[in-house]
Formats: sequence, C-alpha cells, structure tokens
Amino acid sequence: MSRQTPPAPAQGESRMRPPLSGAIAGRLQAWRRAFLHGSRRERGQSIVEFALAFPIFITVLFAVLEFAFIFTDQVKLINAARDGARAGAVPAGLTWSSRNTAATNAMTTSTGGLISCPSPTKSVTPTYGDAYNPTVATQVTVTVSCPYHPITPLGALVHYLGGGVNTTVTLTSTSEKMVEP
Repeated sequence: MSRQTPPAPAQGESRMRPPLSGAIAGRLQAWRRAFLHGSRRERGQSIVEFALAFPIFITVLFAVLEFAFIFTDQVKLINAARDGARAGAVPAGLTWSSRNTAATNAMTTSTGGLISCPSPTKSVTPTYGDAYNPTVATQVTVTVSCPYHPITPLGALVHYLGGGVNTTVTLTSTSEKMVEP
C-alpha cells in the first residue's frame, strides 16, 4: 500500500488546526484575559509584592556585601601579619631594631589595600629564649589589628534602629615565626 499525502492547504488556511467555532473562540479569549493578563482587581498586586520584597532583598544584599568586606579585610590582615613576621625573622644576623623596621615596613606595604580600616595598629614583639645568648631574639610575634566600620547603609541602619548595638568590629591577626640564626 502506498501512502497518500494530504492535499496542500488552500491559500490562507493552516494545516495545523481546524478553525474554531465562534463560541469556543470567545471562551478562549475570555480565559486568556482572565488568567494571562489578570483581572482588574489584580493589577496593583505586582507593585505591592515588589514593595514588600524589595526591602528584604536589599537588606540581604547589603548583609552579604558587608560580610564580604569584613572577610576581605581579615584576609588582608592575616597576610600582613604573615609578611611582617617573615620579614622580621628571615634575614640572619640583623639587630632587633632592623628586624623591627623590616617587619613594620612589610606590614605597612601589605595593609595598603584595606577597605574600611584606614589606620591599622601594628606591633612587633621579640621572644628571647636562647639559653646560650639570652640577648638574641629567637622568635618574632607580629600582631595587626584595626577597627572595622560598616561601609554599606545597613550598618548605619542597624546602629540607628538598634540604639545600643555596637557595629564596630575589631579585626585582629597574629603571626609567629622563628628567627633564623
């Protein structure tokens, strides 16, 4: 048996579906208006939903950004403490004052890109523990800290609404390295 192809549609007709009767077409249009475009009572619904959801979205966005800024500054402080301890411990045969200067300079260089800590506090402390020569430092301890102040408006809003809420956080990092002989 051979298969016959259906006749080609006349111009202006579609092969996909037969034309709808007037009653079915009217009901279909009413359904489209009611469910796809919304009724008259639901026209302002999207504005109200946006007005309710937008403050929550902005609050979450600012909280994520503030956490990212705090995390970035903490990582930079950790790196600065590590760089300062290494600079103060590595060169062998230096006096303590030159080790202190090298560590402080390394920390200053590493803390240059802090976001909300304009002037970090840096300290370099030697540990004397050599039994044969007690005047020679055997370990360098470097501490870097700074008060973090909020950047986004969320910090000011929490401070304003909370009243007694402390929004300033102190970020601190400490690193210790053995002094090379």
